[in-house]
Amino acid sequence: MKQILPILTLTTLAAAASAQSAPAAAGLDYNCVGFSRSSQDNNLSAQVLVGNSNVLVGIQSNNVQSQANYQGLFGSVQFTLGYVFKNVVWATDVVVTANQSTSYTSNYPSDRTVYGVTFRRQLNEVINGLEGSVGFTTTGSNATKSGFTVGGATNDAPSAWNTELAYNINKNYQVAAGLVSFKGQDYQYVLSVRYNF
Repeated sequence: MKQILPILTLTTLAAAASAQSAPAAAGLDYNCVGFSRSSQDNNLSAQVLVGNSNVLVGIQSNNVQSQANYQGLFGSVQFTLGYVFKNVVWATDVVVTANQSTSYTSNYPSDRTVYGVTFRRQLNEVINGLEGSVGFTTTGSNATKSGFTVGGATNDAPSAWNTELAYNINKNYQVAAGLVSFKGQDYQYVLSVRYNF
């Protein structure tokens, strides 16, 4: 399975890059709804910039079918509040977030606050419509007590690195392939589809 996901990812991105479609909108879009799939995990998300500001709010819900991998975790809801610093350096946006996650385990719900920073940039010099991001998320502690979601993947680790390569098929639709590395855990590959509005 781990060998199939990278091949599927590359095939999807190659097909999208070769498709004839309307050019992607200029600038990075933060108003979107999306669906992500990682291993046996499904993630639904929505985020929006408030008014004309750089304040970002979001919500995501994760359904983890593989309970054995997450010590009984079978779902979570996560709220995000963040700020987007646009074009900080080399046309790169920096997004700083605080996330409140409520995880529903087989015995009881538990809350967790996690903090993150993500660097996001258009890569039109490579392929028009391509963009990349890299981020780091942490609880500020080495303790593991409940799960949190980052990059479309969920785990109960204390921190995680995530990278993503996305392609804007047109101004509304985006496909993406990501890799999430939770501290002390295996990598998780994530495939995502988003609708920008």
